Amino acid sequence: MRTYLQWLLVLCFCFITLSSGAEDKDAQAAPNTRYRCQLSMEYMHPKDYDRQIQTYSVNAFFWTKYFRKILLNIDVGLTLTYAWGNLLFHEDNPLKLITNTSAAGIGAIVKLQLTVLKVGNFSIDGMVSEGPILYSNRFPYGGSIYNFMFRAGPDFKYRIDNRYTMVLGYRFLHVSNAQKTEHRNPSYEARGFNIGFVRYL
Repeated sequence: MRTYLQWLLVLCFCFITLSSGAEDKDAQAAPNTRYRCQLSMEYMHPKDYDRQIQTYSVNAFFWTKYFRKILLNIDVGLTLTYAWGNLLFHEDNPLKLITNTSAAGIGAIVKLQLTVLKVGNFSIDGMVSEGPILYSNRFPYGGSIYNFMFRAGPDFKYRIDNRYTMVLGYRFLHVSNAQKTEHRNPSYEARGFNIGFVRYL
């Protein structure tokens, strides 16, 4: 399922790149429906007992394509992240406890956001995002200096005025370098919350 989502993100990114020169008539008719910028922060707590890794992230989106007819936003931006914790590393037998595994990272992010409910100034969106992350060292222990960060979950949005919207969200996180063996790919998962603001045109 995750592989299909990755290909969906790639295809959407190619589509919006090819169509970026076209005139967006719907956005001209309603400029306040398009984003100028977004800033959000996330905290993720561990999901599995053998991957006790916590994650903080700051996300900034600076480019948006809005499809008014289907209420879909595709956003492109950057993620700054820091993760730390302990893990059980399956190194032969018995398991080996690794402590103090940590790293900072930076990477690009592509996000798809679909509005599923809108009542007045309140709306609920479904969100999925993915992007490559380059870390300051091999992370988690036994892994590589790069990973792919996948996130998904609902966003609850309240439009304060014509310029600002507040966003609260719940997130599922999966971090992996896409290698097949556990020794080279000590992936981890987490769950947490997101808070952010959107600045409109």
